[in-house]
Amino acid sequence: MLTQTQIANRRIGGSKSSVIMGLNQYRTRFEQYQIDIGELEEENLDDNYHVICGNRIEEPLRRVMESRGVVINVRKEQFFHPKYKWYSANIDGYRGDTVVELKSALNWLMDKSFGDDGTDDIPLSYNLQVQHYLLSPEYKHAELHAVFLPDEMKRAIANIDFTMEQLTNICEEFPIRSYNIEPDFMLVDDYIAEAEYYWDCVQTKTVPRLITAKEVTQRYLESNGKSIPASDEDLRNYTALQMAKSDEKIAKAKIKGLKDKLAVSYGENEIMIYNGDKIGSYKTQETRRLDTKRIKEAGLYDEYSTVSLSRVFR
Repeated sequence: MLTQTQIANRRIGGSKSSVIMGLNQYRTRFEQYQIDIGELEEENLDDNYHVICGNRIEEPLRRVMESRGVVINVRKEQFFHPKYKWYSANIDGYRGDTVVELKSALNWLMDKSFGDDGTDDIPLSYNLQVQHYLLSPEYKHAELHAVFLPDEMKRAIANIDFTMEQLTNICEEFPIRSYNIEPDFMLVDDYIAEAEYYWDCVQTKTVPRLITAKEVTQRYLESNGKSIPASDEDLRNYTALQMAKSDEKIAKAKIKGLKDKLAVSYGENEIMIYNGDKIGSYKTQETRRLDTKRIKEAGLYDEYSTVSLSRVFR
């Protein structure tokens, strides 16, 4: 277990911001709480190729931006906030009163999570991170520069000992988009309230309120079979859930019908072109699955299968 002093030092940095708000796809706030009070060991990401690539590509991306006239100063030391005891920050760089964040992103995310170059349209988790940095009195504006790398390139960068020159050349070969972010005061007010609440929970070792289904499953994996009275809000949410499920079934049926029509148009062909531009593809891909029937016939299923628990809505 951590000492009270160690717990007090577990401040909230920019990378925790989306976790605190329940918007991180990799870690829940409940898990972060367990880590911060020493009940759960933090996962070692030293071998994670996303993390390795992100660390290795930061300086090359900085150099590419400098070659394009965007000079980014380095700030290596961690800094804190004069007002918020829970606050800490390590930034990628700055330009005057503008904080700079550098990102490498999967190529397929380019048009799904990011807006056009020069806008402020970035994923909410990244926006929260930038807004966290903008809480500092030193910075009034923010820039995010992202190089969009295919997954195979990210793996190569993580596993091959490229020189700095080679990494810089790689950055130049792939799309780079720049985003200008201003303070979002409504979002920041909500974030400060949640951060202060979470910080108090950590200091007092009080489990924070659960805000996602995943957290509820993590804390209460096995349901107890008892009934609870539903509130008016619960009833509204359940009604909305059933309607959303119905809409989802209709959408899935529509998607299937459209895929059927397109597949007929493709025939044995792979790529579809319209006015010289590719609009889609219908490719053959190989997948490998275990033949559970044969495994059962061989008497090996019980020996090598595992039972897992989950909770489902009905």
